[in-house]
Formats: sequence, structure tokens, C-alpha cells
Amino acid sequence: EAEKNYAQHGPQFFMVVADLDFFKQLNDTYGHTIGDQALQLVARLFGASIRTTTGDLVGRLGGEEFGIVITCDDLNTARSTIERVCNSLAESPIKTRSGPIPVTASFGLAGGEEVGGDSVEALYKFADTACYQAKETGRNRVCVYEPPVVEGGQAFTRVAPS
Repeated sequence: EAEKNYAQHGPQFFMVVADLDFFKQLNDTYGHTIGDQALQLVARLFGASIRTTTGDLVGRLGGEEFGIVITCDDLNTARSTIERVCNSLAESPIKTRSGPIPVTASFGLAGGEEVGGDSVEALYKFADTACYQAKETGRNRVCVYEPPVVEGGQAFTRVAPS
């Protein structure tokens, strides 16, 4: 489906990798039942946040990692959309008898004309790089992949937190 969507939308195709923050700690502290509830919460919230009529997709990539494919007019719209998803998740704790348990995720976003990814796989790698940067710069945020800058014959990768 993602390949079909990419072929149809090209520069308006954006790939997102979302990784739940401190998921192992959540499982170890509260047990696998709460971990499963966290995964279900994320799947429901992400699914409710996309437009299925435009071919947007959500899927679990494995473990605590999710992939989101969205089509938007431009990078700013894509970033705003994913920032709303990030904020919505942070405001939606798991409700337990012992009190609410917060769930957050780090998001990496890649796509649009600026990136120049020539396949869904390439955009996934770019989004994954940005997700890693979101983890490294504080978690519970969206980072946008920026293509490498070549200076003096060397390529430098930039990732911009939003």
C-alpha cells in the first residue's frame, strides 16, 4: 500500500517512524498487560489521527515502533499533523486504578521535495534517522530529516527538531 501511495503522491508523501519512549521501562515497572494497553492506545490514537480517505496508513513495525504514511501539501503541514499526534498521545495517559500512566513517543518525519527519497524504503531510513534524533534530543518530540549538506567534499547529515 505504501509503495502505491508513494507512486501516486510523490512529493506529497511523508513517512513517519514513531517509537514509544521508555517502553521497556513501562513494561518492567507496570507489567506486560499495561505495555499491551499502551500499544493499543497508540494504535487507536494514531489510527484516529490519519485520513483513510487519502490513503494515509498506520502500522506497527515491530516492538514499540510504528510507521505512519501521510500525504500532505507540504512539509509544514506534515510536521503540524504529526506534532498534533505527538501532543495528543502525551495528553492521553493509560488510566489505571493506581492513577494515570503517561505514554509518549518520539517521531521522525521525512518526505517532500526537499528530501529527494526515491523509494518508500529510503524515506523509511530517513524517518528512522530523524526518530533516533528525537530520542537523542529529549524524546516526546518530532524531528524532521533534512538531506545531507555537502561541504568540502564531505556530506553532513542534519536533523531538525521541531
